[in-house]
Amino acid sequence: MEKKIKSVIKPKPSAWQSYVKHSANNHNQNKVSIYPQEWTKTYYKAYARMQSIPLPPPNKLRTMHLNDVLVKRKSQRNVRLKSRLNLTNLSTILQYSLGLNPKYLNSKSKDHSRFYPSAGARYPIEGYVLMQNNDVLDASVYHYYVREHSLEKMFPLQKNDVKKAFIDEFITMYPCLLILSGFMPRTTIKYKDRGFNYALIEAGHIGQNVYLLATELGVQCCAIGGFIENEICSLLDIKSEEEYPLYVLGLK
Repeated sequence: MEKKIKSVIKPKPSAWQSYVKHSANNHNQNKVSIYPQEWTKTYYKAYARMQSIPLPPPNKLRTMHLNDVLVKRKSQRNVRLKSRLNLTNLSTILQYSLGLNPKYLNSKSKDHSRFYPSAGARYPIEGYVLMQNNDVLDASVYHYYVREHSLEKMFPLQKNDVKKAFIDEFITMYPCLLILSGFMPRTTIKYKDRGFNYALIEAGHIGQNVYLLATELGVQCCAIGGFIENEICSLLDIKSEEEYPLYVLGLK
């Protein structure tokens, strides 16, 4: 009788525990001397039919020492401070956090590396800009097209749409929200379930880049974890089975 009672009250493993157990037993792969093309080719997501907005050249980052930037980096929610996020600052943040690094050109694939490490150079992270109440751009949802360093205007953005997707009211103080999503098939095709882990790590690298760049430019930045994934997917018109929101940063 005692054994039966214990089996009834024993808690079920959480979704996270199940994931860890599954991924830990599902990452072994046969060694191959030649990588499949799907593992080496870089893919770029684009909205070809949408209006493309070229971004201005980014600022040169020479005014502040790395030590000063690291010390001053912090999450900021100062409502009273005027926004310093102009189009050039936004261009600089996107270029040096998500963009291509022209210094390291791979002569074999003709693809550039970027300003952050990516497992297997799969680069699953996509960037979306939600412009709320700023004179820089129309209140709309934009996709950052890495290959051309431009914004693709997807559709108009309503304040109620933003409020549905976030828990905290302070979200409206940021003229710009940068959403990082993970297009999982790019990395899971090579790393299976562990590719999800790598996408999370990669988003973290990019997020720190955004923080440091914002500090250098005098732009307020704050990471936001209080968002509803399904609402974000609806807002961006993406399918959660393949592309999933991972990280949101407010910029002002």
